[in-house]
Amino acid sequence: MDAEVFVTALGKVDNFPVAIISMNGACREGKSFVLNYFLRYFRTLGNPRWFTEELPPQDMFSWRSGQKRETVGINLWSEPFIIPQTSSELAVFLLDCQGLFDDQTTFQQNAMIYALSNLLSSVMIYNVKCKIQENLLQNIQYFSSYAKALSSDENSEEELPHFVFLVRDFEFFNDYQYGYHGKYTFPHLNLDQPRNYYLDTFSTPPGMPAENQTVRQDVLGSYSDVGCFLMPFPGRAFLKDSKKHPPDQDFQEYLQKFIQLFTSSQHLVPKKVGGLEVTGKELKAYVRWWAAECAKSTSKFPGAKSIAESTSLLQNEVAANNAFAIYQQHFQDFFQSPTAGVDDTSLKNFHHELVASVLKYYESSRKLGDASVVKEYLQKIQELCEDAFKGSYFEINAEVRARNIKKLKDNENEEKSNLQRSHGFRTDTSKVIMRENNFKRSNQLRDLDRSLRGSQYFGNIVNQQKLHQDKAHLDKQILVTRVLSSKRKEKTRQKLDKVSDILQSSGKTSGRKL
Repeated sequence: MDAEVFVTALGKVDNFPVAIISMNGACREGKSFVLNYFLRYFRTLGNPRWFTEELPPQDMFSWRSGQKRETVGINLWSEPFIIPQTSSELAVFLLDCQGLFDDQTTFQQNAMIYALSNLLSSVMIYNVKCKIQENLLQNIQYFSSYAKALSSDENSEEELPHFVFLVRDFEFFNDYQYGYHGKYTFPHLNLDQPRNYYLDTFSTPPGMPAENQTVRQDVLGSYSDVGCFLMPFPGRAFLKDSKKHPPDQDFQEYLQKFIQLFTSSQHLVPKKVGGLEVTGKELKAYVRWWAAECAKSTSKFPGAKSIAESTSLLQNEVAANNAFAIYQQHFQDFFQSPTAGVDDTSLKNFHHELVASVLKYYESSRKLGDASVVKEYLQKIQELCEDAFKGSYFEINAEVRARNIKKLKDNENEEKSNLQRSHGFRTDTSKVIMRENNFKRSNQLRDLDRSLRGSQYFGNIVNQQKLHQDKAHLDKQILVTRVLSSKRKEKTRQKLDKVSDILQSSGKTSGRKL
C-alpha cells in the first residue's frame, strides 16, 4: 500500500470521522468477491434492490476464480462513502488485503500486511473456509502481536478493531444455524438443540491445554469485539465459473444478511486512536507513521526467505510463547494456593523444575527448524522465565510469606488474649462464689456453736447426734475448699476446735444422765 495514496483519499474527508472495513484471510478464498457486495450496498444506499445491482468491472475490486492470486498488497478503494448515522455522518473506506501464505509472499510481508490492516481498520473481516481451526487462531494471535509491537502506546480496548470470522462453506450445519454467532447472541430458529459456535470455539474449559487457552485469550484481547458469521456452500457451478453462474440462493440470502449486519451502526464503528474518534485529517499522520514504522522496523518482522522458513519460524515462535505462558500460569496458580509464601530455597527449586518442564514442552510441541533455531528459542524461554522470576515472582512470594507470618502471629496473639480474658472471667467468678460459700459456712458454724451450747445445757442426745453430722459435712466442705485465705481458714479451725471441746464436755454430761 502506498501511504500517500491513502493520505490523499483521507484528504477528501478531513472533517469526517472515519470507519475502515478490511477484508483479510488466506489466498484465493473469495475475499474480493465479498467485498464487492459492500461496494454495491454503499453505491446504491437506500435502494432495496442493491444486492442484485450490476456494477461494471472498473467499479469493483478485481476478482476471479482460479488458483493464481489476484490481490497484491493492500488495495484501498479511494472513494469514501458518506453514511448517515444517528448524530453525525461517517466516512467509510474499504481495504482489500492480499491473501496470506501464498507461494510468492515472504513471512515478513505477510506480517506487515496483517499488521497494517490491523492498525488501519475499525472493522476487520477474516475470511476462512469450513471451520475455525487451532492453527488459524495461532496465526491470528501471532500476527496481531506485530500490530501491538508497532503501536506507540498500549491500546485501550475501545480503540481496538471489531473482528469477525466469515466462515465460508461451513461444515457443521446440523449443529449450528447459519448466521451471526457472538458472545451474547446466535440464531436458533431451525434446530431442535441449537449451539453457539462462538462460545464453543472460544470457551476455555478446565481440561483444555494451557497453551490453547492462552491463544484464545490473546485473540479475544486483541480486538474490542469478536464474532463469527457462518455461511453455506455457494454451489459447484459457481465454483467452476463464478463469472457465468451465480451462487446458490441460500448463499446469496446469508451474504445479504452479512452485509446488512456489518453496515449497521452496531458493527460499523469509527476508527479510534488514544480513545478518541479520529477524522480523516487526524488519521493522515497515523497512516504515515505506521507505514514508516513497518518500513524501518525490520527487527519486529522476522525476515524469513521462504514459506518453509516462515512456517518453521511461526511454529517455533508459537511454541515458545505458549511455553512461557504455561510457566506464567503455573506461578499464578501457585500464588493462589495455600502453599504460597514458601522459603526462598523451595521457591527456587519450584522455579527450576518449572523451567525444565516448559523447555521440554517447547521441544515436544515443535518439529520444524534446525538445532540453531531450537537453541535460540530455548535460550529465549529461559531468559523470559528468569526475568519473570527475579523481577516479579520472587518478590511476590516474599510478600506473601511476610503476610502469612504476620497473620500467624496475629492469630496467636488473639488466642492468648481470648484465653486471658476467659481465665480472668472464670477467676473473678470463682472468687465471688467462694466468698459467698465461705460466708454461708461461717454462719452455719456460728449457728452450730449456739446449738451445741444449747445441747450441752439441756443434755439432748438427739440434737448432739445431728450436730455431729453437721460438723462432719462442714469438715468435708472445708477439705474441698483449697483456696480459702489462711486467716479465714485459721478462724474456721478455731471454731471447730471449740465445737469439739463443747462436744466432749457435753458427752460426759450426757453419759452421767443416762
